[in-house]
Amino acid sequence: MNNVIDYKDNADLFLNPNIETQVLSGNGQSYGAEFLLEKKTGNLKGRLSYTWSDTEKKIEGINNNNAYPVTYNKQHNFSANFSYQLTKRTRIASVFKFTSGGFITIPEGTFNYYGSSFNYYSSRNGYQLPSYHRMDISVSVDVKRNTNRKWQGTWNYGIYDVYNRKNVFSLFIKQRNTLGDSEATKMYLYGISPYVSYSFKF
Repeated sequence: MNNVIDYKDNADLFLNPNIETQVLSGNGQSYGAEFLLEKKTGNLKGRLSYTWSDTEKKIEGINNNNAYPVTYNKQHNFSANFSYQLTKRTRIASVFKFTSGGFITIPEGTFNYYGSSFNYYSSRNGYQLPSYHRMDISVSVDVKRNTNRKWQGTWNYGIYDVYNRKNVFSLFIKQRNTLGDSEATKMYLYGISPYVSYSFKF
């Protein structure tokens, strides 16, 4: 990839009318491999998929001119989907997903200068967030067919995130005291969640 852009180190973005002066351009590269195994017939159907990928940028003037991973660089991505036809109208299904955490830039420490505290950073996107994974299960029941009805309905009952994995949605860094000590706070959206839904096709 040529002419990819990114903000330069210590970019001044706040109320800056000339934001283009805070951007630099350079090169990037992305590569990987994908694998898929699928079973389409029989009462038991399923799919296994895995992707390994890597994406990085190298821009003169950023990260001491060294290559660095992009924020959305999630190197491992695995999913497993299975469904089993219990009866003519009832089936159960499960989904498992795993994704490596993305990369972000966080301060490695703080320093004081004339009574003010400032963060210092070692490298661009040098911290990898925790991995994301969860399992969902569901039961689908087709409504008994009715010749007087023009649509076919299905009730779906399930549980999202069965084992209540608290996947990180965002990470906040804040100072704890005037000495410049800081702490990281992880924010989660939700964990285990049951649901019921009704769908129809016509």
